[in-house]
Amino acid sequence: MVRVKTINGANISSYTNKDLSWLFQEDGNQNNNLSVLKISTNDPLEQIPLRYIHYYNNKDHFSAGVVEPTYFSIFEVSFNIPNKDFLDKEDNIRLLDNSAFDIINDFTNKYRLVSQENDIYLPRSNESPVIEIWYSDLVEQKGELISANLKPYKETVNFNGLKKLNKPILTKEKIEKLNNLLKTGSRIPLYQQLLLEAKEQGHINNNYELSVLKIGTSFEVFLKELLVNACQNIGIQKLPVGRGRDLEKLPTKNYKEAIQEGNIKEDLLKKYLKIIIGNNSILTVKEYNYWHKWAYTLRNEIVHSGRTSVSENEARMAFESTNALIILISSKVSQSLDKIKTD
Repeated sequence: MVRVKTINGANISSYTNKDLSWLFQEDGNQNNNLSVLKISTNDPLEQIPLRYIHYYNNKDHFSAGVVEPTYFSIFEVSFNIPNKDFLDKEDNIRLLDNSAFDIINDFTNKYRLVSQENDIYLPRSNESPVIEIWYSDLVEQKGELISANLKPYKETVNFNGLKKLNKPILTKEKIEKLNNLLKTGSRIPLYQQLLLEAKEQGHINNNYELSVLKIGTSFEVFLKELLVNACQNIGIQKLPVGRGRDLEKLPTKNYKEAIQEGNIKEDLLKKYLKIIIGNNSILTVKEYNYWHKWAYTLRNEIVHSGRTSVSENEARMAFESTNALIILISSKVSQSLDKIKTD
């Protein structure tokens, strides 16, 4: 059984480390020289405070903190368990945790389908600040109504722990690299943008299926762009299309069309990459085997077989194997182009 209720609250961000004294000081108190800037909605008929910026006079707006009024949803999920001893085992607690969030996610997905609201995301246990377990020996159920004498069993439990949001300072080398990227004003290649989005889907949103799909798309974009540029550099105008081992006997097509329409494995990797680097050595290395196993096959299972369950480790392996193959192919193609130029 699931019950959902909404309560009023606020998100608080402090710029003063653990010192929250500014939160309890009166607005405009001359003793502490604190002011509050209230940001409200633009609607004059219904001005709702969206944010309170607390700051000290003669200082910038980041000298105290921010309070943002908001709403919080509380989910209550009820289970029928054998007895209280069931809760003493950590494995059973984990089972309840996983089952509860499966139910909550199912509820949320169905709510999203009905409401068609775009700003609702699936809740995750490791982001919930408070998880409580309550227990009752006596339970009466009449239809959809349950009455129970609930008592707290475990208070303020967070099963998986919160992710650390603090980031380390970049190394000198990385700062220099960032500085150079900003100075050149060049755009990040599309395949790298897709890889960054894949990381976001995996690490932040825990949407590992979508992460794997973006990884697969990024590799295809990378390979097609690399092959087109390589053909332009060495003056290739036509590429063979169709099936057959003897490439010279196959019909040809404009290189851009052939690459854009080509199958990623049978055409791009086995035929066109071979033409650029002069051999099929890519197909025999461990990087290719890892990519085929952890990224290519997994992506096809999601797209063609409807697979909907991908683990964090599987998504990580897909990302790492794809990135490793991208680095290897880039190096091989670069070496081949350099050799052609020298010859």
